[in-house]
Amino acid sequence: MVECRVDTRGGGTGHIGSEWDAVAGMPTRRVCIRDSSSTAFWQLLVWLYTGSLDADLPTEELANILKLADLYRLPALHAECERVLSSHINSDTILGLLQVAIDTHTVDLELACLRFAVENMTALRQHASFVECSSAEVMRKVAIALASELDYSRDRIRI
Repeated sequence: MVECRVDTRGGGTGHIGSEWDAVAGMPTRRVCIRDSSSTAFWQLLVWLYTGSLDADLPTEELANILKLADLYRLPALHAECERVLSSHINSDTILGLLQVAIDTHTVDLELACLRFAVENMTALRQHASFVECSSAEVMRKVAIALASELDYSRDRIRI
C-alpha cells in the first residue's frame, strides 16, 4: 500500500509509491491484515469501489466481510452483509452466525438467529454444532430466547 511508505529524511519528495522509492532507499512498512481471508478483504475492496458484493459468496466469507465492515466502520456494507447473512441461517450455520452477530453488534442478524433457534429448537439440540458449542454467550442468548418464548406461550394459554 502506498500509505506504508515512510519518508524518514523529513523532506517530502512527492515520489512516494514510485520506483524512485527503491532507488532513494525509502523504507517500506508492511501492513498485515490478520483475521481475514484474502477473499473477504478482496470483497471489501470490491465493495469500496463498486458498492456491490458477489452474490454467490459462502456464509463464512460473508461473516468475515461483516467483521471487516464492523472493524473499518462501513455501515452500508455492514447492513448489506447482515441482510444477506439472514438468508443463510440454517441448522449448520445458526450458532456460528449468532456468535458473529454478537461480536459485531448486529442486532437484526442476532434476532433472526434467535428466532430460528426458538422455532427449530428440537432440531438444533440434536445438531452436532449445538453439542460442540463452547461459547457461553451464544448458549446464554439461546436459553434466554427460549425462556422468553416459553413465558410468552404460557401467558397466551392463560388468556
